[in-house]
Order: sequence, then C-alpha cells, then structure tokens
Amino acid sequence: MNRLRSFAILCAAFALVCVGVRAQNAISTGSISGQVTDTSGGAVVGATVTAVNEAAGVKLTTKTNGTGFYSFPSLGVGAYDISVSQTGFKTAIANGVLVQVGQNAAANVALQVGQIAESVTVTAEVPLLRLPRKIKRIDGNAVSAKARTGIKRMEAERLGRSGVNHFPDV
Repeated sequence: MNRLRSFAILCAAFALVCVGVRAQNAISTGSISGQVTDTSGGAVVGATVTAVNEAAGVKLTTKTNGTGFYSFPSLGVGAYDISVSQTGFKTAIANGVLVQVGQNAAANVALQVGQIAESVTVTAEVPLLRLPRKIKRIDGNAVSAKARTGIKRMEAERLGRSGVNHFPDV
C-alpha cells in the first residue's frame, strides 16, 4: 500500500513537471506584423520585409501580400530592426521594434518614392498591437468586433471568401 502511494505521488509530480515545461514553451515568443504603404496610403504589394535581431543572430525575410500586410509570427523576445524594400521606392528601416512574450508589435511602414539604394530610417517607438477579445463569426469566418465597425456586412463577407487570412492571429 505504501509503495502504491509513493508511485502515485511520483507519477503526479512527473505530470506536473511535464505540464509546466509544456506551458513554459507554449508562450515564449511574440510577433511583428504591419502594413507597407506608399506615401499616398496605397498598399505596396510584394515588398521584401526583413527582420533582424543582431543579438540573437536571427534574420528572417518575407513578402507583403495583396493588401500590403506582412507578419513574422513566433519570434524570440528581443529588439528587431525591420527593413522594407521594393523597386521604385527608398528602403525604409524601423529600428528597435521590441518583441515581448505573447505580444504582437505593430510596425507599419510608408515607403517613399526613390531609388532602392536610398534609405529612410524610422526611430520612433513602435506600439504593441492590442487585439480585441470579442470575436463574431460571419459565414464561419472570424471577424473582430472592431474590424466590423468600419466596413459593411457585404464587404466583410467578401473579405472572408477571398481566401486571404486578414486576421492571422484570430
């Protein structure tokens, strides 16, 4: 009986350690996302976006989608330099975009017309993007309550059917 009790306690302790390790690994990253536009506010499609964390030796590259949106999910915590380039525009650089655990840092960039060899450096602090907690569904697609306020139902339904995930964190 005493051995059975010891075995049960040992199993419970092991289970707690496993759950604790899994929970620690579950949320140990953050993300950076944003939209790339030109100076008139139009989306820049196909721009090359690079995130660099010198301290960690990380360099990731992606392209903007059809609405100028880009995302770097699951980044390690730290400061990243974001550079955006596209033919016909000056390269834009946002220094020190801070990634925190479980948070999404928004780094929207406006490209200026010019040669790619020229660059514009943005040194302002980038605020964290706060995602709304309340989610409603239209035809099975998640649409946040705040996102719905500025668009009509038909527009939301059209966006949901386009095949592009406009709400990647939802």
